[in-house]
Amino acid sequence: MAYGLRQKAENRNLNSEKVGIKTFKSIYNYTPKTTEDWNAMQAITYSGSAREKDSDNDLLSDEMELQYGTNPNKADTDGDGHKDGEEILGGYNPKGSGNLK
Repeated sequence: MAYGLRQKAENRNLNSEKVGIKTFKSIYNYTPKTTEDWNAMQAITYSGSAREKDSDNDLLSDEMELQYGTNPNKADTDGDGHKDGEEILGGYNPKGSGNLK
């Protein structure tokens, strides 16, 4: 993922990397620890990509919440203890019991 993205010391932007670490943590729920983690963080920081808005931090963008019919302001629409994005990634219905259809 980070192939070609290693930054020379003079090209690094520490303020951007602070944001990259926060973004990494919001995605993976931990701060970078391994070389692979740090490479992923730099890829996030220097790729130029932006994350879509996720108002409830459930790993599902507000736009995707509209498509699935889930609540963009509630991380666990059906109240079963699992975030909407995690349920969808696992193939489960974020609006109730059963599998995603």
